[in-house]
Amino acid sequence: MSDIEELKGLIREGDTKDICYIKPCGNWYVMHTTTGKEEQLIEALYHMVRKQVADNRKCCPYRACFSLTYEDVWRYQGRSYIDIKKMFPGYLFLVTDNPEYMNDLIKKIPQYVCIMSEIIDEGKTIISMSKAEAEYIYSLLCENDYGDYCVHRSFVIRNNNKIVEAYGALEKHIADIVQADYKKRRVIVEKHMLGQTRRIKFCIYDDTDCHTEGITSPIEIDENEEEKDFPFRVGDRIWLDLEGHEDEPYTITRLQMKKKKVYVAVEMFGREVEMEVGVENIV
Repeated sequence: MSDIEELKGLIREGDTKDICYIKPCGNWYVMHTTTGKEEQLIEALYHMVRKQVADNRKCCPYRACFSLTYEDVWRYQGRSYIDIKKMFPGYLFLVTDNPEYMNDLIKKIPQYVCIMSEIIDEGKTIISMSKAEAEYIYSLLCENDYGDYCVHRSFVIRNNNKIVEAYGALEKHIADIVQADYKKRRVIVEKHMLGQTRRIKFCIYDDTDCHTEGITSPIEIDENEEEKDFPFRVGDRIWLDLEGHEDEPYTITRLQMKKKKVYVAVEMFGREVEMEVGVENIV
């Protein structure tokens, strides 16, 4: 076994995206750094952990260190565009089973770590998170199918201009919404986090956005979960056996798996519209 292979057996990768691996069980901590220096601190800490493990040849209690980001939506001409921003700028979340060991390592990187609270006077640079806070952050990530530490847009269903159902990070926090701007595709949730009451932005999308962006909504996915063998996906280029439409390929924009139908984009009267097609008409 090579040194690298042996090292991988001693330390889990610092950028692991196995969400179950960081499930809160009294092992979540938070530290504060200069805004904009989050990734540098994560990188420095990870390299230091690797060096310690390589030198001492023993397992390290390091599980993960990450900054939480979110998809921030801005609207232009009826479409949503996404920027990735920090949800808690300057804050890093550390998951470890041995905080004393990790604390000693972190103190060796003073150029990145800021004083966070009076507990620093006792020589500590990381603060234990309450179980409620850790579970809240975990709830934002456990619905994440992208394999990253980002809070992605939540799909919502509205009734009488009020969100009645959500898929994704917002699913368990609808009751905490204190402000909503559906035109800009965002809602604000209030939560006591990191020592103060914070207003947290969740960005959203709905069935209209799915049609505009050519993506399948979670509702369609849920309704058709049993149709896993459906042979087509949004974005596929297909040929049709329909009079007047045999000479060029068309792009699938939407699926109706249960009805064995797809929608394709066609140009009609000078603009692009959707046309319903049965799978029996696909070559």
